[in-house]
Amino acid sequence: MGIDKGDVTLFFGLSGTGKTTLSADPRRLLIGDDEHVWSDTGVFNIEGGCYAKTINLSATKEPEIYNAIRFGSILENVVYSPRSRAPDYDDVSITENTRCAYPIEFIPNAHIPCLVNRQPSNIIMLTCDAFGVLPPVSKLTPEQASYHFLAGYTSCVLLCGFDVVFTCHRPRSLERRREQRMVFSNPSRHSRRVTLHPSSFFR
Repeated sequence: MGIDKGDVTLFFGLSGTGKTTLSADPRRLLIGDDEHVWSDTGVFNIEGGCYAKTINLSATKEPEIYNAIRFGSILENVVYSPRSRAPDYDDVSITENTRCAYPIEFIPNAHIPCLVNRQPSNIIMLTCDAFGVLPPVSKLTPEQASYHFLAGYTSCVLLCGFDVVFTCHRPRSLERRREQRMVFSNPSRHSRRVTLHPSSFFR
């Protein structure tokens, strides 16, 4: 949420597209990085915390997330030194899917309570595009936004030793179709500015 104007922005995207990183922008207030309810009166968070990827995490690249990792947070799949107990965010010997869960109040710009009684001004759909087929920014019509929400296109690169593996997500299930109708069938939501952004999958 904008600090000065109070404008609300929603991010839609599959795992690894940058939702948590972008939502931790110090120039805006954080309502939450996942698990929200978008109603006819506004937006609120039901998670009460954040679940961030920690692979290659550093204080220079993502200071808000880095500093949120302290007593009260939980690291998952992160290798650490048995002597110093210092985590090594560059070590992916267990998995590349290293994570940290922390209370939302660990982010300095968190908006507590995590709710706003206004509709979003911007909807940003994020995707990884390993093939470079999408433009940097695309303004979507309501029909295009509805299609992309359902299709959920993203492609990413997994580095497995010296092999490069491309993975693509396929269109969503019947349950996703119900969500699509709920989100995009409301005429009041058609006036929002919707854009599609291919995010970088390398930090």
